[in-house]
Amino acid sequence: MKSLSITWLGHAAFLLEADGIRVLLDPYKAPDAGEYAPINTQADIVLVSHINPKYHSHWEASTGSPVRLNGLDFADSPQGADALGINFRALKVWESPKRDVPVSMPYFEMAGLTLCHSGDLGDMFTDAEIAPLRGIDIFLAVAGGPPTLPIADLKSVIDRIQPSVVIPMHYQNGKINLPLRPVDDLLALFDPSQIVHHSASTITFTRETLPSETRVFVLPSAR
Repeated sequence: MKSLSITWLGHAAFLLEADGIRVLLDPYKAPDAGEYAPINTQADIVLVSHINPKYHSHWEASTGSPVRLNGLDFADSPQGADALGINFRALKVWESPKRDVPVSMPYFEMAGLTLCHSGDLGDMFTDAEIAPLRGIDIFLAVAGGPPTLPIADLKSVIDRIQPSVVIPMHYQNGKINLPLRPVDDLLALFDPSQIVHHSASTITFTRETLPSETRVFVLPSAR
């Protein structure tokens, strides 16, 4: 039975592990990003949603010589980008409603589960833009409100995508030096039965253990 291990390192950074491959997503730079401890971890692939060395693309957070991928380089490409047997794709989205700063939302499959990282999403989707994400298994959701997507709009996106699992990130927990909202503002929009406060920064899913309807899993940061 294949499993996918997900560790929330802090802010928008995650470490994914499956089938012996480690993928690092959107690593921040410490102490520039606030009170989060530095990321110094081995990874086979470092995937960033866009170039922002302070908050989203500190390549040096990974030790060794990982494959480096920027979602904007293959955003909206039908072929995506391939690395170590994984096909990565990405949607081109926008950091604000002005639609003047492009960012990406990478999505891909590991251990038979589809996962999407929302990057610095700051503007609502059209129906056509959101179509590739409908029914994904795991959504790593930017949950701190402006300057990224307003929290009510994020809830609308989640309702339209209907993922099995939502893991909030990119919110104020006393560590990030950005004027973001706490995760409780997002949780208030869900029924309490949909919310799971996980005690560890790492959580593991298999196809068999995915919830049958959307659940929000709140993790403590590893850093």
